[in-house]
Order: sequence, then C-alpha cells, then structure tokens
Amino acid sequence: MKKKIYFIRNSNKIKERIFWDRYSIGLRKNISKHSFLRRMKKSFWWENLIGKVKNKKIIDIGCGNRHYVTYWVLSGNEAVGIDISPETIENNKILHEKFGLKNCFSICSAEKLNFPSESFDIAHIQFLLHHLPLNFMDIVIKEAFRVLKEDGLLLLFEPNFNFPLRWIIQNPLIQEFNLLRKYAILKGWITPEEKALKNFQYIQLLKQNKFKIIKINYYKQTLSYVFKFFNKKIKKIGIKFQRFDRILNLILKPHIFGNQIQIISQK
Repeated sequence: MKKKIYFIRNSNKIKERIFWDRYSIGLRKNISKHSFLRRMKKSFWWENLIGKVKNKKIIDIGCGNRHYVTYWVLSGNEAVGIDISPETIENNKILHEKFGLKNCFSICSAEKLNFPSESFDIAHIQFLLHHLPLNFMDIVIKEAFRVLKEDGLLLLFEPNFNFPLRWIIQNPLIQEFNLLRKYAILKGWITPEEKALKNFQYIQLLKQNKFKIIKINYYKQTLSYVFKFFNKKIKKIGIKFQRFDRILNLILKPHIFGNQIQIISQK
C-alpha cells in the first residue's frame, strides 16, 4: 500500500499543487455527462438564498471539481473557473467538452487573479479559504472585491471551526496526541495545515474588506453530519438523525454549532 503524501499547505506551492493534482486524477473516471445532468435537477446552495442566476458574468475562484462553471454556462451565464491545480482544470475541461462548450478555465492563483478590475457580476468561493493562512484569506477576499463590478455579489461557503467534529480535529491545543486528527489526515479527509475560521470571523473578514452582508445561512447539521463523515453504513444512521438535528440546532444555535456557513455579500 502506497503511503499518502501530505504537506505544509501554502509553505510550498509545488507540493500544494501536487496534492490537488493527485486528488483530481482520482476523480477523473467518474466524470460523466449523465450524472452531471442529474445533479442539475437539484438546487445548488446559492439558489436557496438568491434563486437561479442568469445573464451574469461569473468567476469561480478555486473552482475545484464541483463543475459549477459548466452549470452556470448551461444556465445562460458567462462563467470562468480558476484553480492552482492543472489536473483539476483538466477535469473541468473534460466535462465542459462533453457538452460541446468552449474552454473557460485557467490555471491561476486565487491571490492574484489574471482579470481586470470590475469584470464580474458574481464571484464564488467555496471550501477555499480554510486551506489558506489568515493573511492569504484577506488577500483572496481583496482580489474578489477588485474583480467584482459595483454592486457585484460574492458567494462564500466555508466550514465552521466551532462545529464539534472539526473543533476536535483542528484544535491546536490537543493536536500532538489527537488520534482522530491523525486518522482524518491518514484517510485524506483533512490536510495537516487546514484551519477553518469561526462563523463570525468569516463575516468579519468580509466586512473589513468593504463587503456588505446580504444573507447568511448557517448550515444546520450536527449529529447527522458526524455519522455521515465516516462511512456509508454509518451514513444511513446520519440520515435518520436529520430530523433530530433540526430540534437539536434550535437548542444549540446553528450559528455556533452548525458545520458550515453560507454567506451572500455585496460590493
């Protein structure tokens, strides 16, 4: 069995790119036009907050393997996706080509976007910031602000440090003897250097960079998410816990204990 290679995130850009290249290559065999069309029948996260978008110019910063750009283009928008990983970009190109669409992806760092100021109506960032040091987070948000048009929207979706499972895995106070953390790194669920912010810190980060908060959704999963995190058998238990989760979050306050936060902000 080959030993997995991990690295100190952002201290070495080459190793960072290698990690995501390998991750993306592992997903390549699952790229399917049919499965993507099935996904398109469901609502994506921002649509629950602002509805479907059309006739907009959109940039997906750190587009990953979510293929939102393809969805936006098929929905009548002009969209581009950037990512530091060439293999991730290749995955997006493969799906795009299956639909006969022109390439609109480029290899680019989120800290220095290769686009003129005020170029886009919408900027989207999902599960990117928590992989960056705090000062890099600030730079990325500033870049998003720069490339957005006046009154443009920033769609942000990130994990919450205060979510119990993430707190246990990422808390630096118990890091040295944290067996669950070591197991999560071994399985590839987290990388050694990733560190989510608390929900209020994401809001603060946006406000200090001149964004106006429009809508917030505190993603309400607590116990059910813990079960889903591990494997398919336990995941079935998590699904049964979802109803109980709704009651639990009324007591625990989802803005503190919810596993993720979704924010719509405006320039």
